[in-house]
Amino acid sequence: MSYIHSAPKFCKYFRSFLDEDTYKIFCNRIKLSKKMCNWYNHRIFNLRCLNQQTYPRTILIKSPDNSIRSIKAAVTATRTFLRERIHRSTMNLESLRSRITNIDDILSFIIPTEIRTSVNDFFQHKEYFYNQSSKKRQIRKFEQMLKHTVKQNNQKQNKNNSKSLDLNKVVVNLSDRILNEQEISLLRKGLNFNMNRSRLSVFDVIPTIDSALNKLPEDQANIVRNKISSTLLHQKPNNCNMSKNEIYALKQLRKEKTVIITRADKGNTTVVMNTSDYNNKASQHLNEGPYEKIKATKCRATLNNLKAETSRVLRSIKSKLGQSLWFSLAPKSCSPCRFYGLPKIHKMNVPLRPVVDYTNSPTYNLAKYLAGILKHYDKEAKYGIKNAFDFKNMITNMRLEEDEIMASFDVCSLFTNVHINNSLDIINEYLLADNDLSIRCPLEPSEIIKCLSLCLNSTLFKFRGDLYKQTEGVAMGSPVSPIVANLFMHSLETNALSKCVYPPKLWLRYVDDTFIITKRDALDELFENVNSISNKIKFTKEIETADHKLSFLDCLIERKQDNYLKINIFRKPTYSGKYLDYKSAHAKSTKVTVVGNLINRIHQLVTDNEDKETELNLVMSTLMMNNYPKNFIKKILKEKRYGKAKQKVQPKEWIDTVVVPYRNGTSEEIRRILNKHAIRVFFRTNNTLGSALVNIKDRVPKEEQTNCVYEIKCNDCSAKYVGETSRQLNVRMKEHKLCLKHISQFSTDILKLENKSAIALHSIESGHSIDFDGIKILQKGFNSYKERLTSEALHIWANPNNINRRDGVLLAASWQLMV
Repeated sequence: MSYIHSAPKFCKYFRSFLDEDTYKIFCNRIKLSKKMCNWYNHRIFNLRCLNQQTYPRTILIKSPDNSIRSIKAAVTATRTFLRERIHRSTMNLESLRSRITNIDDILSFIIPTEIRTSVNDFFQHKEYFYNQSSKKRQIRKFEQMLKHTVKQNNQKQNKNNSKSLDLNKVVVNLSDRILNEQEISLLRKGLNFNMNRSRLSVFDVIPTIDSALNKLPEDQANIVRNKISSTLLHQKPNNCNMSKNEIYALKQLRKEKTVIITRADKGNTTVVMNTSDYNNKASQHLNEGPYEKIKATKCRATLNNLKAETSRVLRSIKSKLGQSLWFSLAPKSCSPCRFYGLPKIHKMNVPLRPVVDYTNSPTYNLAKYLAGILKHYDKEAKYGIKNAFDFKNMITNMRLEEDEIMASFDVCSLFTNVHINNSLDIINEYLLADNDLSIRCPLEPSEIIKCLSLCLNSTLFKFRGDLYKQTEGVAMGSPVSPIVANLFMHSLETNALSKCVYPPKLWLRYVDDTFIITKRDALDELFENVNSISNKIKFTKEIETADHKLSFLDCLIERKQDNYLKINIFRKPTYSGKYLDYKSAHAKSTKVTVVGNLINRIHQLVTDNEDKETELNLVMSTLMMNNYPKNFIKKILKEKRYGKAKQKVQPKEWIDTVVVPYRNGTSEEIRRILNKHAIRVFFRTNNTLGSALVNIKDRVPKEEQTNCVYEIKCNDCSAKYVGETSRQLNVRMKEHKLCLKHISQFSTDILKLENKSAIALHSIESGHSIDFDGIKILQKGFNSYKERLTSEALHIWANPNNINRRDGVLLAASWQLMV
């Protein structure tokens, strides 16, 4: 009917049918519909405010001061009021709906049959009109409030020093993909941002700490187990430290295959690149650099030969190393190194800095052992410095002459240009001259050189499925490479400086960067001299500016009018001002360390008091933009500035050390419990944005995974088998398949089969097939054999359908109850 859309006409039309009382009921029904729509949209508005953490001014509680407790209390009170408002809206809605239903029942009896359908259509039309009108009003209101909040936040940010945090440098998008606001907001948190865990899993905690508890008396160990079990069972819920929009953005970015996300080479910047661009740059570097591609048919043999050669070398010195040390160095579950590159966003065309991940390579443990031996000589290098603090101490109170100049030399691609044979000769001289070598190491110099040669000449790595060998230089990523490069450079610079007619007044080197003070007229000769010593090691030069300034490491060195040196903090062009976000799920001690280290750097490096105040203000504004509360920073600043020197405490003797995943509240309680029994606890954060988004290394295929607990299912029933292995998974699977292949040999002797394979036993008894292709890795990355066995036992207990012959290692009663 056309008059349905004209309320006055329809009301007049309807009024002609009924008396005054009935008409009042009709009008009341319309008013209640309008109220119901308003309350419904008001409730939706408040729910959006709660989810977006944007609060209406009518209920916003202002903190009386800037302390953390006051701010938290104000936010909690505001959210409580908002939830109460949502609850009141819900109650009003239910009341209105109930009243409308009663009126509809009354009207259904008194409205004439011929207009009843028209009245119902009219009510629906009015409700739709009221709902749309109210909805638009509330959306407009929310958008204005959100805009006002963003404006306020921007104003607060603009008050801070412009150097504090450059948002354009925190995230650099070099890809063709346009990032939306939610994705940019997510990436600006930093790749080290740790997401809150809903709970700590017993599978992550118990295997780690159980081996340490076995070192306690049994009664004490059981008490500790009961306390930790109680802590894990009564974990308080944590608030999510990301918005719903950011969680959605994380899911979308994880699905994206056309771009890669990684950190920049310098500056704590997150870089987004096209996957094709990244692969092309990495391939170009490998094709042009000192690398040789191994034929696909020789990959497996090459890797096996390296493992065999490492085992052979270690067996030849096993009697000197001893059983325990030999076993820890011997290659077991090995895989080739993995190559990746970090974008140098401060250079033209954004080249990649090559890095090789040595973890799990056949020579990794041996390289770590050798690094421990050789670092003794690295410390004794005459021209080497440890860090910026050591550099500052070296040049403090140094005065330059009028004819002297500051300069810095930088080596181009040091690691790939280190001459390995020369380096081995240099290190051999150190070893032969070391009278205390036998005290620190059981090996002869020739044996150390043999092991070192193996590590340096056998850099094999994978990139996008292809195997490469580094033919020259040392690989960035090997534990021993930095020490070898340092000793090689020390020999080269000693040789170069001995041939100088006018040697420099000061020569200090940190890895590939060298700071020099020399006569102005002798600088060019010195530069030519050091560049002529090696046909591969080449230097670039930078001299002090017209205003007598030069940057080196984190220091900006300035020559004052009296020719003494003044030092301030230097920030590279790639500096983004991004540090660990305060909202990240890290331990409070970690955040205190972040602030403390920045303050210590200023106090120890900056020489001028006025510059110190400027830098401290800059650090405060930078940290506040990283969400650190002002009072939190001020408290640490006060402690660093006026705090009494800490008294030396007798170091505590720990019986063992464990590492547990971090979850706010729960992990600290576990640490308190274990510390009382002399077990030291460290926290690890393995739920970071980086672990979720960064995927630039070659993935290790499932069948090549090592050091893991796995699960195999039956194809025909719910039975499952849980196992563990330190070797590659495909090797263990071949053993299971071999048992099934030779079932006929054992079918007449069930006891023999039972001792051989639980999977084969299940297959022969039930006639079922086993799903080897669907094998699932339950847990990996264990630190010890005992830890892996404990994890296996936990997973067996957690699976009531397991077909394992045994329950794994004996689990304590407290742990059994947890699963």
